[in-house]
Amino acid sequence: GNDCPPVTITSSGWPRAGTQVLSIRAGTSSQFLSGLLMAAAFAPVETWIRVAGELVSEPYIAMTVRMLTDWHRSV
Repeated sequence: GNDCPPVTITSSGWPRAGTQVLSIRAGTSSQFLSGLLMAAAFAPVETWIRVAGELVSEPYIAMTVRMLTDWHRSV
């Protein structure tokens, strides 16, 4: 009730066809974007993530992308 975590997200899963385009605001925290990036790495379809507005904690997003890139190379 105070607009702060914990949060519950309900989903029927990632689509199985087409391209998924997601939009997220990351002006308060980069943690949700990092989590979405990690989930998108396992998506069954091509996934684009659009950041709406300001992006805070950009170094943490860059670290997440580097970690996923390194992981992808090792698989």
